[in-house]
Amino acid sequence: MVANIVNSPELYFHRPGADFTRRRLLPVERTVWVVLSLLRQSLSVEIGHFFQRLDAPEDMPTKSALVQARQKIKYQFFEHLFHQVAGLFYACFEPLRWRRFRLWAADGSGFRLPDIDELGEEFGWHVNQHWAVASARIVAHFDVLNQIIANAFFHTRYEAESFIATWHIHTVPSDVLMIYDRGYPAQVIPWLHRYFGSQCLVRLSLTHSIVVKEFVASKKRQLIVCEQINHRSKRMLRALGIPFGPNETVEYRLVRYELPTGEVEVLLTTLTDTKRYPARDFGPLYNKRWGVETCFFSLKSLLQLARFSAVTVNNAWQDIYATLIEYNLLSAVHHSMREEVSQVNSRRDTPCQPNRNVGIGILKSFIVRLFLRPRENLEAEIAKLERYLLKCLEPVRENNRPRTPKMMRLGERHNWEHNSGQSGQ
Repeated sequence: MVANIVNSPELYFHRPGADFTRRRLLPVERTVWVVLSLLRQSLSVEIGHFFQRLDAPEDMPTKSALVQARQKIKYQFFEHLFHQVAGLFYACFEPLRWRRFRLWAADGSGFRLPDIDELGEEFGWHVNQHWAVASARIVAHFDVLNQIIANAFFHTRYEAESFIATWHIHTVPSDVLMIYDRGYPAQVIPWLHRYFGSQCLVRLSLTHSIVVKEFVASKKRQLIVCEQINHRSKRMLRALGIPFGPNETVEYRLVRYELPTGEVEVLLTTLTDTKRYPARDFGPLYNKRWGVETCFFSLKSLLQLARFSAVTVNNAWQDIYATLIEYNLLSAVHHSMREEVSQVNSRRDTPCQPNRNVGIGILKSFIVRLFLRPRENLEAEIAKLERYLLKCLEPVRENNRPRTPKMMRLGERHNWEHNSGQSGQ
């Protein structure tokens, strides 16, 4: 079905054969790109801007027409388009890798939805002693080297993030090294990655188990462990429907990593070849996981994931997937600019990188030029877009460098939730 998303969009119409049969101001291609331009202001303002860029301001439709047009398209169109855009990135570009691996991080976060009962029933509720609000959670597989959201899984707050991440390990390609923070079940995760043919790196608590405690006390740099899986891991494998033997074992490697402050961290990895993958590599490698935190910051604050343009279930899903698609489109443009950015950095003392916040606004204004204008203009428009973005580079900041607090405007539009256990940026 995904392969037919462009050639056969009618498969995603609520009424195939009836929807979009007459030529109106909002045919299906315009409707899709209006939604993908991210409707963060009032609908009338967004429609006006869109049709001005289309050079057709006199034919501007009403906001009611847009609401009705987008309701004709099943949100699965945008869901499948998100997966297709992520797949096309790897098909069209040679991705950055660590050794032979694509480096992904798995992490989750939550966001609120409009206070509508229909949305709460679809996405779930966040309940405390005072009230219940419609809320959803997302677990993302994020390519930290290429800045691509490779996959996204949604669940309610009643489902554990760790279980959702474990449930989807089978979707991880064999050339991926997945990085996990603390809080994920550390025994079943390496077992499942080995079972499905991929690799992982997990940060452990120093008191995670007796084996970890003894490893820390031993002051060893690394240790290969082979142990029987525990009862908790067996319960999870049963829940996943995966068969295992009565004496099932898991093999992994513990690596000791000392921070500049003198603190000790313990990392678990399925990469047990000590010669090919020396212990000194894993500390800096784990630090790259921070990219998924900045991704969530961008989604929630810069792209305003929690600001919806609709309150129906179908159109709310459209807004969510449009946000993920916009993030990946901008990352693809940034990836295509790597040589130009490298040339700029060769003339500067401080390395710079594209500014994602500015890029979001610039790409929004280029949506019409890139996707709704004659195809022969595409190369010139992409070159123009890259020239704009190159004028807005910002210095690269190290993760451990103190950051100046950013001033955020008040109001629901700019609110975003901190990721679990994080203080934000």
